[in-house]
Amino acid sequence: LKQPGKELFFAEHYPLPAKEDEFLARLPQKNILVYNSITDPLFKIFGGEKIIELMKKMGVKEDEVISHDMISRSIRRAQEKLASSIPAERHAASQEQWFRRNYFENKISPAD
Repeated sequence: LKQPGKELFFAEHYPLPAKEDEFLARLPQKNILVYNSITDPLFKIFGGEKIIELMKKMGVKEDEVISHDMISRSIRRAQEKLASSIPAERHAASQEQWFRRNYFENKISPAD
C-alpha cells in the first residue's frame, strides 16, 4: 500500500537481479530503500572483507549508513555475476539458506 509520507524499505537484496526487479516493479511505491549489512552473504562472497577493511580505514562506524551510486552498481554487478552462475534456482526461506542451496552446494567460485 502506498501511503503519503511513508517509505518502503527492505533489509536485503534478492540475490538474483531479475527476480528482484520483477518484485519491485509490482509495488505501487517507487521510492524503495534497501538496507544491507556488510555481513550479508552477497557481500561476503563478493569482497565483503575488503569493503569492511576499507570502511575501517576511513573511520566509518559500524552503525553508520553508507549510500553511494558506486555501491549500488557494485551490488548489481555482484547479483548479475551470481545470476549467470545459477543454472536453476532452488527456493529458500532466508538469504543465507538461499546461498547455501544455490551457491555453496554447487561449488560455484566467485572468480568464475
